[in-house]
Amino acid sequence: MNFLNHIWKDIGRGENIDLYVTVLIALVLVILNIIGFAPSNWMAPLTLAVLGLLAISNLGSRYKLEQFINNFNRSAESFFQDEYPSNILDLIKSSSEIWFIGVTLNRTIKNYFHILEQKLQRGDFIKVLLVNPDSPAADAARSRGRFEINHEQMKSNILDTLTELGYLKSIAPNRIEVRTISYPISFGAILLNPDDSELTSGIIFIEHYPYRIKRTHVPKFVLSAKQDAEWFNLYKSELCSMWSDGVDWNFEEKDKI
Repeated sequence: MNFLNHIWKDIGRGENIDLYVTVLIALVLVILNIIGFAPSNWMAPLTLAVLGLLAISNLGSRYKLEQFINNFNRSAESFFQDEYPSNILDLIKSSSEIWFIGVTLNRTIKNYFHILEQKLQRGDFIKVLLVNPDSPAADAARSRGRFEINHEQMKSNILDTLTELGYLKSIAPNRIEVRTISYPISFGAILLNPDDSELTSGIIFIEHYPYRIKRTHVPKFVLSAKQDAEWFNLYKSELCSMWSDGVDWNFEEKDKI
């Protein structure tokens, strides 16, 4: 019974129909031949038809296998990259909500500063999470690098980013949120459109933070809500948890110090 259910499900999905037709024709030929109702002039054409269906089925299976192998090799070789895809800038520009998560985000915020300014003026939303410059997490994060910087340098790098974010906050106070967390974040991330209900444009760009290695480029990879739903949701949940544990940065209070 389970076997028949499996066949019915395959047919409903449009899968393996050629195999089932081949088996059916072969069974009909065998039965007709046994009971003596199969005219001799039918046998050769029907046999050729069965062989043709088998050949088509084998070609289809071979194509699927080759496609699987190509996809596997391509993903294994290209999943991790030295740089993000070249279209990241266009994706950032077209996103209505964007999150930045990292230790200092010095380079990231500087590189995208004017774009972020334009996005805020356009009405888009931005969230930024950094390591708290006054927390032990900042010291833990700074020790990760091969060339360790001192406490004051790390603190200064984070404060420089917060200064730039303060300017962006003055442009659109209600459309940008900035928080800090007392945790040595282990990877940087850019999250686009996290609440896309249709799961068509949500994307996470992730950059692994190395620990005392010589390599100048660090592994980066991209997860799409549409194509990598399981892993996208996992990383998104982690980013949301970090954001929930973060504390709003009080720009007015810090400016008075």
